[in-house]
Amino acid sequence: MNKTELAKGLIKKNRYLTLSTTDGKIPWIAPLYYVADGKWNFYFVSPLESLHAKHILANPEVAFAIFDSTQEPGTGIGLQAYAQASIIKNNEYPSVVIKYLEELKGFNVSMEKYKVFKLVATKIFITDQEAWEKEGIDKRIEVQL
Repeated sequence: MNKTELAKGLIKKNRYLTLSTTDGKIPWIAPLYYVADGKWNFYFVSPLESLHAKHILANPEVAFAIFDSTQEPGTGIGLQAYAQASIIKNNEYPSVVIKYLEELKGFNVSMEKYKVFKLVATKIFITDQEAWEKEGIDKRIEVQL
């Protein structure tokens, strides 16, 4: 399987991403339940009071990772990305977000307190498993989705 298809498979298979934000002084990471659209944009909901939301409002440049934490040591494949984060308006939700929000209603998420955030990846990398197997070195390869 080529690296691009491997990255797409990781995105489809997993439900959580780990988001890294900063306001320029304090770094923060947060695991977030996400959905991706057909153009490989990522969406999640958070209250504006959350630290990562405050960071995004101050600095929309973020990083995130998607991986399966149950993989055996030495076999793990993961995805890392740089992205631009923004809040999307209620009347601009793509269909994938509408379905996602319907799913979240089952978890008693009140959209009165939450906003939908969009991550547009600017660079995406995947683990270079071959470098690990040949050299024992943890490397990343950029992929285009």
